[in-house]
Amino acid sequence: MYHHEVETTGKRVFAVLAVGVWLATATGELMAESKHIVYIEASTVNNWKLDGFAARTGIGRYRFEVLREYDFDKSRVVAQAFAGASRPDVVIVQECSAYFPGDLEAYKHQYRDWIVDIRARGTQSVIATVVPPARSRGWWQDGKDFIKERVLGRPSQYEQVLAFNEWLRSLGVELSVPVFDLEPIVRMNEVDRHMRAEYDEGDGIHLNRVAYERLDRALLDFLDGLVPQPKARR
Repeated sequence: MYHHEVETTGKRVFAVLAVGVWLATATGELMAESKHIVYIEASTVNNWKLDGFAARTGIGRYRFEVLREYDFDKSRVVAQAFAGASRPDVVIVQECSAYFPGDLEAYKHQYRDWIVDIRARGTQSVIATVVPPARSRGWWQDGKDFIKERVLGRPSQYEQVLAFNEWLRSLGVELSVPVFDLEPIVRMNEVDRHMRAEYDEGDGIHLNRVAYERLDRALLDFLDGLVPQPKARR
């Protein structure tokens, strides 16, 4: 009787250990197979919560690390993306419409340098277009914009964002760098390229939950087309 109980207990312990080893191995393999994606973001997608992407979608083939910088100059976080022990597989750089209008030529020079730097480090760089502003941002902001544009002759935020997006697309062609094009996902149409009203969080700049759900699907499709997928096991 005693010998039988010891033998049974031993088998159970062995089974538990075997399952533990299998889980540890499987987890390690999943971590090894998942791609490390660094998303350098602007405040436009501040509530996107990309670092929780796997938990809310159940898709674990990408591990997102979000680096936030509330300034157009993303030099600091571009360097931070490579400060860890492992090099990221993909680095995506996006800007916010809040920084426009601004010194467009200086913006272009900075952005180009980041993309070239990321690629020089042996990582896939990705250009992301800017989410355009909504048609109206409230009577007070609209009034200020009218004075800036019509009275002071300053460039329009909307028009400069579109010009920057066109340049980003041409930069992608020039450098053979893929472009994650957010603009057509959230804009009204090809003619009126303002943000769709149903995606506006309420301030004319930031996106809401409905927009984030669309961006989840769009980003997943983009990455699946960009990153070679592992073959299914038989």
